[in-house]
Amino acid sequence: MDKKLNYDIIASNIKRLIFAEGLSVKQIADELNINQGNTNSFLKRTKPTLSLDNLYAFSKRFGYSLDYFLVEHDEHEEQNKTVQIIYYDNIKASAGHGNINENVSSTFLEVKKDLIDFGYPLKYVYAIKVEGDSMQPTLFEGDILFVLNIRQYTSDFIFQSGIYIIDDDFVGVRVKRLDKDKYGNMLVKSDNPNYDTIIYTPEEYNNESIRVIGKVIACFSRFIK
Repeated sequence: MDKKLNYDIIASNIKRLIFAEGLSVKQIADELNINQGNTNSFLKRTKPTLSLDNLYAFSKRFGYSLDYFLVEHDEHEEQNKTVQIIYYDNIKASAGHGNINENVSSTFLEVKKDLIDFGYPLKYVYAIKVEGDSMQPTLFEGDILFVLNIRQYTSDFIFQSGIYIIDDDFVGVRVKRLDKDKYGNMLVKSDNPNYDTIIYTPEEYNNESIRVIGKVIACFSRFIK
């Protein structure tokens, strides 16, 4: 990195990347374990400089080289940028066995950055493929799902009605629609009416007989409601 540092450009690039992921300065400062006040002052340009250690932290967090932060980037250039999403190509949602963890082999999907404004940090997002017809007509076999890794994203997750990736010791990894009834039971539903709803009691899902391991946030460019 031999370019002269223009801190106005650096601040502009960092702000754009932070807000593109729907994050606040506090959230990114907490995540990177850097001083929020100093970071906020730098981004508002009331603090003139940024430490090189902090610049390295932003570089690593957003997946760009240090040189990226030193030059201006126009809107057309940013729209055509791609990012890499972890893709577990040997695990199929609604088939397969075992939780998704660091021991599972993976590759990467190159996706245009302007297509994946999920509102979550991309480091918590992965992709897997749908297998089977249990979620038709919402999801079809071969669809690529973008999934928020709930267990990494938060330690205090409370599920709401939606489409999730679940795992248990008997069937394995599945994509299903989850809901709760008035008794607090978890309802595991298929959008295909040919499949029955499975009911888990609070005791069963609290002791992890069934594990909610991801929330489906998009399918290709179609966002899941």
